[in-house]
Formats: sequence, C-alpha cells, structure tokens
Amino acid sequence: MLFQKFKYIRQVISADWRKSWPAFLILVSGAVFYLALANRHDIGFFEDDALYTLGARSLLTGHYRDLTGPQSLPEVHILPGFPAVLVPFVAVSSGHWNRLKVIPWLLSVCAGFMAWILYQRWLPIKPAYAALALFVLGPLTIFLSDILLSEWWLVCLSLAAILLIREIETGAPNVWKKIALAGVLSWAALTRPEGILLSVALAGTLLFRLTLAKRFGWIVLVPFMVLSAWLMRNHIVSGRISSYTQYLGLPDGFHILKTLDAVGLLALGTFPVMDLGKVWLALIGVLMLIIGLRSELSERRELWRQIVLGYVFLFLLLRFIWPYFDGRYFLPLLPFLGVFTVQGCLSLSPGRASRLGAWLIGGLLLVILYEDIYSCMNWKSDPMDVLPKHSLTFIQNHVPPSFTVLTNKGGMMTLYTGRLNSGSVLADTPDQFVYDLLKTGTSYIWVRRQSIAMQMTQDQWIRVDRWVNGWPAAFPVVFNDPAEASVVYHVVVSPSFMPAYRIYLDARRALQGNSILKARKRLDEALHLFPEFPGALNDYASLLLESGETKRSEKYLLSALRLRQNFGLARFNLARVYEQENKLSLAKNALDIAWQNADGPEESVLRGWIQEEQKKLQTRPD
Repeated sequence: MLFQKFKYIRQVISADWRKSWPAFLILVSGAVFYLALANRHDIGFFEDDALYTLGARSLLTGHYRDLTGPQSLPEVHILPGFPAVLVPFVAVSSGHWNRLKVIPWLLSVCAGFMAWILYQRWLPIKPAYAALALFVLGPLTIFLSDILLSEWWLVCLSLAAILLIREIETGAPNVWKKIALAGVLSWAALTRPEGILLSVALAGTLLFRLTLAKRFGWIVLVPFMVLSAWLMRNHIVSGRISSYTQYLGLPDGFHILKTLDAVGLLALGTFPVMDLGKVWLALIGVLMLIIGLRSELSERRELWRQIVLGYVFLFLLLRFIWPYFDGRYFLPLLPFLGVFTVQGCLSLSPGRASRLGAWLIGGLLLVILYEDIYSCMNWKSDPMDVLPKHSLTFIQNHVPPSFTVLTNKGGMMTLYTGRLNSGSVLADTPDQFVYDLLKTGTSYIWVRRQSIAMQMTQDQWIRVDRWVNGWPAAFPVVFNDPAEASVVYHVVVSPSFMPAYRIYLDARRALQGNSILKARKRLDEALHLFPEFPGALNDYASLLLESGETKRSEKYLLSALRLRQNFGLARFNLARVYEQENKLSLAKNALDIAWQNADGPEESVLRGWIQEEQKKLQTRPD
C-alpha cells in the first residue's frame, strides 16, 4: 500500500523499464562519473561547506549560532535549511568530515531521477533523454558532485515542488499534497536566498490563472510567512535581516556579459568559464535558449510549466543583478536549461522529430561526453581543493585554544582545529588594523593566499596580505608552506599601541583643524608611548618637512619605512625630502616605489600627489 503511494518512483522502476533503458544508462553513467571524481575536494576546502557543517553542529545543541567566533553570536548569514539536512549525518560522522561527501553524491543522483520523472511529462521520450543527459552528464554537474553545496538541496526541492504543483493542478484535491508543497517551498526559502523565487513564481502565475488559485489557496502564503519569521528573528538578535545585504551592489557591464556567457555555455553542456575562444559557443547557446523559450511560450501551457518559466526568469534576473559570479550559482537552473536547449534544437525546423534538431542534440551530447571523459582522465589535484593539513596541524599544535586567529578560512579552521576566528576585516589603514587586532585579542593571522581571489571580501584580504607582509616587526612569520599557499603570522605588537593610537587619532583631528602645535604635541606623546609607530612617525616627519627640518624629517621617515617597507605615503614624503635636498634621482626612485605601494581609501589621492611631484621633477635638471 505504501509502495503504491509513491507513484512516480513506481513508474520509474516499473516493468515498463525496457522503454526507458537509455535514461537508466544516463543516470547510472552519471552516478559512476560522480564516484570516479569523488576524491577531488575535501570537506571544508570551500569554506561554505565548513560553515554548513558547523551550522549542523550548532543545531545539534538546540541553538543556531556562529561557532567560528569567540562570542558564539546567533547565525544570521547561513540559512538553516541545508544545515538541518546535515544534522543526522554530522551526528554520526564523529569528526571524520569527509564522510559527508556521500551527501552531494546522493543529492546529485536523486536530482537526476527527479529530473527524469519531470522530463517524461514535459518532452517526447527521445528529447527527454537528451535533456536528461545535458543535466546529469554536464561538466558543471559532475564538477560539483562531490562538493557539499546547499545548491544541491535546492535543486532537489525545486524539482519536488514542480512535481507537486503538477499533481495538485491535474490530480484530485488532496490536503496532504498541499501540506507537502508548503513544506517543500518553505524549506527552499530557508535553504538559499534564491529559494524564495519559486514561491514568487507560483504566486505571480496564479494571479493570471485565478481559476486555479483555489486549488492552492493558503499554500502560497506559507513560504513567505516562514521566511519573514526567520528574517524577523535575525533582526531581533543582530539588528539586521541578513548578512547578505552587505554584498549588495550594482553590477558592472562585464559582470552582465560574463553571466550571459555562462548561461549560453551551460545551455550547451559546457563549463561556464569565460573564454574568448568560446564566445561563439556561448552565443549559440543563448540563441538555442531563446528559441526554446519562444517555443515554450508559443501556446497556453499547464500551470506548472508557466511557473518553471517564471522561476527561470527570476533566477536569471537575480544572477544578472547580483554583483558576484560563481559557476555554482547556476546549479539550480541546470535541470531547466537543458529542456529549453533541446526545445530550441527541435524548433529550428518544422516537426518535433526534425533531422536537423536530432543532429544538433547528438552533437551536444558528444561534446559533453568528451568533456566528462577528458576531465576524468586529466584531473590534477589543486592545492586549494584539499585540506592544508600541515597548516591545520601547526595551528592545532602551536596556537593555544584560548587564542583567536584572524583568517579568511574561519570555518575550515574551527571545524578541524577548534580554534576561533576573531572576525572580519573592517580597517582601512594598517594602524587601524593593528588597533582592531589588539582590541579583539587576536594573536595570530592565517592567510591562504590563493583563496583570496575567490572571496567576496577580496579587496579587504588583499590589503591584509600587504599590511602583514609590509610590517614584519609586528607580524613575524611563524609558519609558511608554499605548497599549501599558506602563511601564519604572530601578532607581537605591544598593548601600549592602543593608547598611542587613540592619541594619534586626536593628533590627526588637530591636523584637520589646522592646530599644528597641538598635533605635534600629541604625536610626540604617541611616539613616547609607542616609538615604533609608522603612521605617527610619518605624520611627525611631514610636520618637520613643512617647517624646513629636512634632516630630522628624513630620519623619521626612514624609521617608518624600516618598520613598514611598503608604506606608500611615507615613501612619497621621503621623495619630497630628497627633492628639497636636490637628490633628484633618489626622489624619482622614491616616487616610483610610492606609486607601487599606494594603498587604502586615499590611494587615488596619493597617486594624484605622486603625479604632480613627478611633473615638477621633470622640469628640473638632474
């Protein structure tokens, strides 16, 4: 009796399986490919996967908190939908986190089966095989098949929701189906920010299909109520609805082109990496999609197909306006892109079984099969895809548990070592950075350099890398592994820097108010408290230079540059000293170095000063 209720599964594995053997071959091939490449990525390498795992550990305690920070604040960044899925797996993993790699494998296989169930109701049988192959054997699907991503869970929820919507639309009224759909849509809304788009598409479509609205009724409101309750909880505990709001911004034209290029390549089953040699391929993919979408819109369709169209449109719109790009963001779109690509191929000439369309589809399948086999045979280990075991071992053995570490891999570090991350980088200058480190009690800094380019906080961590490298007296290197692109620094700045920095800020305010004597006095006090203060040394030297004391100014500037070699403003002031002393070749050299070291929020201003000084030197004979 229970088996009969699972109608879809029963249809897939029924006695009629001989007619669907190509689908089973595709699904099994996909599962084998996923297994063959299951050793590429360690759990935690991606940072988000570590945060999902830590979120599940937090849920096991009955709370949902950020376990990476010393204050254990309520978690407002990672939505709880996917960590909730991980809870039973995390409970039995016993710290062997790579066991969790079975989850993306199961979800990817499950997504393939669900997609096949949907395709049978969407396309003729042979085109359905092609759409299934584009999704299951696509390079992006295979590449992500061993990464613990919330996108995989969202794919499964989206497909389940579409199947339930179709059942409610075409079947007899059933309150349990409605409850199931409300649960699936709500879970999707709590899995990823774009998860609510499916509910938006359902609500929007029902506004134009009021005759069917009664079949769904209260279902439409539930996901919005659940998500609103969660955002309200975030606002109550943290003062903001979500940390995702800090990443919002207007995308540039290149981002829009890159997104369009990725969509075109994914439509043809190729990997979404922008390559000028593949632009023509992306254009063909976009053309196929447009033709396929036009075919889908050409006649009045069932409600569930209209909802799919709305969901795809909203999803693409979000990807175009979201200012960050990553291939994994498109994973929830893949089951539907393949359908529209196949429809586009078949619509190029009259008749669903057109010979041209069949040849196009066959060519696409050969391309993705070639890419799959090529990736399996030529896969090479990337240091950023596996755990930096030496680095983690050093941190665990040499950093006391009570000490905090500033790192761009906080989730990974906490998951494998138990050490806590002191927080994000908010400073604009090296001096403010050191003050924040001392204020938060940060004792070490761990940077994985190659991973900086993959982060939304890229600019902040590039500055951190420059600051700690340029100030070796304050940040001596205690561990360095080039193979792991990993460096650990020890923060050895004296606590006396903190009162000195506050006095220094008072001196800066005096300078802005043109109170030169007060500023000089306060800088004297700051340097008395902390003599090795590069920012104060530079400002004091600048005042000496203005008063004509070039020798003393040069002494202070050289001291500042001895402490912080890449101090661009101090190097610029040293060039001014050399210019007044008629050491023009030294001045020109100092300006060139200052240009390379211009950094921080005043970078453009400093570069403008450097250009003016260079023009002035060009008018003077050597």
